[in-house]
Amino acid sequence: LQQLTRAGVRLAESFEKKVEADDRFEIFAPRPLALVCFRLRGSDELNEKLLEEVNKEGMFLISTKLSGNTVLRFSTGVPRTTEAHIDRAWEKIQACAARLLTGQ
Repeated sequence: LQQLTRAGVRLAESFEKKVEADDRFEIFAPRPLALVCFRLRGSDELNEKLLEEVNKEGMFLISTKLSGNTVLRFSTGVPRTTEAHIDRAWEKIQACAARLLTGQ
């Protein structure tokens, strides 16, 4: 159990670094273990659209409200999650964000 928890935390750290490296996004809350709360800089409506588009791509993200803002939640605590899954998920999130920001 300890190894699985550590692996999930390590993957969450990896995802968090990807978010921090893209100035279109922001980390919105401290990361508790294997859960990253982030958002696309912009309106709640934009983040709700991003959530919808990402989920259409076959991923499953959920949102919450923090300090009145819509925030996306990305969890890496599933035992079979790998770095490759994190990379593919981030690529899909970035692609959906790019389409929304360019109006395509």
